Amino acid sequence: MHEVLPQRPISYGDGMLSWQAQSKCNPSNAELFFPGRGDSPREAIKLCNTCTVREKCLNLAVARGEDFGIWGALTTTERKKLIIDRAARITRAAIQATANSDQAMPQVA
Repeated sequence: MHEVLPQRPISYGDGMLSWQAQSKCNPSNAELFFPGRGDSPREAIKLCNTCTVREKCLNLAVARGEDFGIWGALTTTERKKLIIDRAARITRAAIQATANSDQAMPQVA
């Protein structure tokens, strides 16, 4: 899976982001991307996985904290897990960097 980095999207006057015109989703099939309780998100995910702007969509959803719908081929639960996993990786890297810098420091007697 690709690293998701929140980006500030470029918005045009009509509220559409620069990449959204290239997306495979559109207002006419919005219900597909916001399935109701018990409805399957499979068709939306399948469509997202063929979309050329999937990563930009996912980045936007993560940056905005979208709580509903399918964005970038991930459900809300999957996006939350992605965010938690990424935070854990960053935390582990910071701890390791601190441990490594502590080891390099001379000991004071």
